[in-house]
Amino acid sequence: MISDSKKLPNQHRPVPWLREIARVKPARWPLGASLRAALCVAGPLAYGLVTGTLATCLIISLATLVVSSGEGGGTYRSRFRQIAIVAPIAATGYFAGYLGDLPYPVVIAAMAILAFVAGIVSSYGAPFSSAMLQFLLFATLALGLTEFAPYWRPAALYLVGVFIYAIALGCEALILRDRPERRMLADHFEALAELASVRAQDATTETNAADTAAARRKVIDASRTLYGVLLETRRAGRTHEGLSLAATLDAADLVFSALLAETNPDALRHAEIELRAMAAASLRTSRVPLTEQGTQSDQLSVRLAALNIAVSSENRAFDIAPYHAPVSSRSVGFTKIIDRLAVGRSVVSGAAALAICIGLAFASKYVVQANHWYWVPLTVVIVMKPDFGSIFARAVLRIMGTSIGVLIGAGLLVVLPKGMVLVGAIAVLAALLPWTKRLSYWVMVLALTPLVLILLDLVSPGAQTVDFGALRLVDTLIGGGIVLIFGYFIWPRRHGDQITATFALAMSRIADYLVSACAPLGKEPADQAKARQKDILARRDAYWALSNLRTSLARSMSEPPPAGTEAAAWFPIVAGAERLCDRITAHAASRQPDAPQLPPSQVAAAAQHLRDIVEAAQSPVPAQERSADEFLSAIADDTLQISRKLEAKAPLSEVRRHQSNMALRA
Repeated sequence: MISDSKKLPNQHRPVPWLREIARVKPARWPLGASLRAALCVAGPLAYGLVTGTLATCLIISLATLVVSSGEGGGTYRSRFRQIAIVAPIAATGYFAGYLGDLPYPVVIAAMAILAFVAGIVSSYGAPFSSAMLQFLLFATLALGLTEFAPYWRPAALYLVGVFIYAIALGCEALILRDRPERRMLADHFEALAELASVRAQDATTETNAADTAAARRKVIDASRTLYGVLLETRRAGRTHEGLSLAATLDAADLVFSALLAETNPDALRHAEIELRAMAAASLRTSRVPLTEQGTQSDQLSVRLAALNIAVSSENRAFDIAPYHAPVSSRSVGFTKIIDRLAVGRSVVSGAAALAICIGLAFASKYVVQANHWYWVPLTVVIVMKPDFGSIFARAVLRIMGTSIGVLIGAGLLVVLPKGMVLVGAIAVLAALLPWTKRLSYWVMVLALTPLVLILLDLVSPGAQTVDFGALRLVDTLIGGGIVLIFGYFIWPRRHGDQITATFALAMSRIADYLVSACAPLGKEPADQAKARQKDILARRDAYWALSNLRTSLARSMSEPPPAGTEAAAWFPIVAGAERLCDRITAHAASRQPDAPQLPPSQVAAAAQHLRDIVEAAQSPVPAQERSADEFLSAIADDTLQISRKLEAKAPLSEVRRHQSNMALRA
């Protein structure tokens, strides 16, 4: 096990977990989302004050607040699709209020069962996760606020609020059209330009190697975002937009591999200029005339030209290979549907933890003898979302954000009088929510807490209700304690096993990529195009697997020891795997049709060593025969370095557990 932090690169040294989870990320201000949130949350309240229907309008504003907080960052099509999925499911949560007529122990059991089902359904995708979160939120509100009865009424008002928000989103879509897609495309080109800029510098320095790795990861993240847009577009079938985006992604991927293979600094600097021009042009949907550059390599210039053609407005409809066509789902049988709905052990255990915590939170009503007891289960519902990040980190961040937010809310309630002035404060806080959500979870909670306190004060009769802040803080502490104890600490956590399994999967994807990159291109143009396309798909799988691994490690860094220390020890190993993947990418990009084929047996042996690298940490595989080929020899050296780092880091007991798990799955 690596115990000395000096053995780790500076950027991978263990960071105190509290400082890590409180880290604030820089984020661009989402102007459209901020304006929508301010208008849709504060608008109904202002109307309610004028017309005397504040209680009714509060439910509508609450709906727009929840939708705004849960809005994703994809295309307009994906946002409308998410609203269409989430709204009907979330609205039914209010009908759980009718459970209040039953004995309270039955209510506790029923909510625990509903929470377990919600935990399972949440694993079917982001829209369903958001839907089940809102379902449990509104079910808790209905049981805690009996004045909502009859419960069909708040359900209907919620749908009205969603409709208002959808209209606001539609107005923005009509004005900006495909701006989100263009913005994401421009970000992708900027990431490629940054990679070209870093590669143009002296690549022999350690600092530049770290910068190259960071630039490469930025390209991979941008590519994954765009690929998600492509999958969303293909739901409508083989459309013009889907064909255009697929062609652009393929061309950009070829430029990415060419940048990693290129060694001419002048060519890389010229590529940076061209890519930044393409980024600017993509926002205007125009085409950039490529300039001539004598020092630019033929391969890189050809691929830059192909990318410019793919993204230009007048050439976006050219066809692509038939294997891009979406697979029809009409013939999917009942067995395949069941297979798709099946969930793994981790999902079931997460749902069980959610059910236990929800049951205990509702049982806290026996202790919290007040009309605000429902804030405890509300805290549990919001925090117990593992797909939103670490449960431990979210519990700590929510307590931290609520503590500061209560002070801000109390101060505002002391200074501001009731009426339109408070509505204005709500508009400002609502406008901050989309931005604070991108900064950090605790910053979002910091803005959300005073907003909720002001909402409560606005609809409460009489004097200002500053006491709500202290009550909410106490309930947050109770809910956070339930989550930490019964949703985190009592459950066995084997971070090492999970990371090892994810790493083994990533190495298997890299092995597949190696086999694809070493396959002959063929003599015919059609065969070469098919081979290049196979490289693209294998490259995406490999880099995305490494990206998933890094995301898992980053999430573990916010956990208390030993999870954070364990994650930090993995970063040098993952960095070695990324360098190995870069080497394969450079080889694939420089491969020529007339080049001699590498010995298939040696390629297969090298790939198998990559697949067996985890098990080799306990039972070393036979030494790999030294290849006469320079590329395969370098692959063997990289594999050996990764294996040594893994063997030095991983205790044998961890590897044995991983092997036992793999044997049981087999």
